[in-house]
Amino acid sequence: MLATIALLAGLASAVPTMIPNDKFEMRDSKGFRLVVNVTNPAHDFPGNPVNGLKVFPARAGANINYASVTNTGGAVFFTTSTNLTRLSTDYLPTGLVSRPSPDSAHTDMLGLDVGQGTAGFGVSTWPKTCGTLQAPVSGTFAVCDLGFEAPVHPRFVVQYVEGTANAGDDKFYAEEPNVPDNCVAVKLLPECAELAGTKRADGEEIVTSRCYPDVGVITWQDGMKICWG
Repeated sequence: MLATIALLAGLASAVPTMIPNDKFEMRDSKGFRLVVNVTNPAHDFPGNPVNGLKVFPARAGANINYASVTNTGGAVFFTTSTNLTRLSTDYLPTGLVSRPSPDSAHTDMLGLDVGQGTAGFGVSTWPKTCGTLQAPVSGTFAVCDLGFEAPVHPRFVVQYVEGTANAGDDKFYAEEPNVPDNCVAVKLLPECAELAGTKRADGEEIVTSRCYPDVGVITWQDGMKICWG
């Protein structure tokens, strides 16, 4: 449903133990930010790591924005019964949208554009207890390096790669077969943020989402195996 190791040394082996469940405690909130979690830290961008950055809009044109990443506050999001929306002046609808990428048949560019956005994005707390942003179709989120930064051209953008992961023996660290070479597979984790009001300007109700109080306090590359391992 949409709404999101410690090692013990021994003489012969190291035995993994699970992080306490309270580290993954989620709360109810009207607002949240989306924090980037690189699913395989070895694949993060050398010199420009994106793990821990937050999603925010980068202008691409009139009423059109890339979904990019930043090391500052990031955008505050909320969900309605139909879509995921970014908080903006007077709750004007600025939705998360997906549109086909000109560079790949399997990849959608993500944007934060004026309008209702693409239906079906939302926070899931299944399987088990760990919440992430989910998309309308099967696949994985990715942060992609476009090579340079310029006006209306951010260097790093968020995309969605359609297809099923080749899970193998470890679902969390699975390689994503369709992720382009200039991209790294990520999960987008909801972190609670303050949101005033309960309705948008058009009157549509803002629903409660599940989110983490502080994504940064958890060692995700170890602990997320509790959720997907």
